[in-house]
Amino acid sequence: MEEKGHTQAQGEAVSQKEYSELLQIRRDKLAALRAEGADPFTRTSYPVTDHAAAIKERFADVGEGETGKIVAVAGRLMSKRIMGKASFAELRDGSGDIQIYLRREVVGEEPYAAYK
Repeated sequence: MEEKGHTQAQGEAVSQKEYSELLQIRRDKLAALRAEGADPFTRTSYPVTDHAAAIKERFADVGEGETGKIVAVAGRLMSKRIMGKASFAELRDGSGDIQIYLRREVVGEEPYAAYK
């Protein structure tokens, strides 16, 4: 819903100036990704091996720790919390949500920087 220079977004009024600034930030991030050779609009498929619900079921008895198993999931990134050398994310696919824990010393400097 629009009212004289304001846009209604999730129950909060956002001024046209703020909206323009947000668009510019997104455009700048897209330009930076493209300059690094990582255009997010060119990759249209991803090799998914598992879904969130199946992963949680299969590894329910593992608890904390690494299993050495590699899975590939795809979904919508719902939240991302970066905490220095480690980060958390919440990923949602058609089967449910799964939490991701990422450590810089495990994935390496370059992949972690790309994640951030």
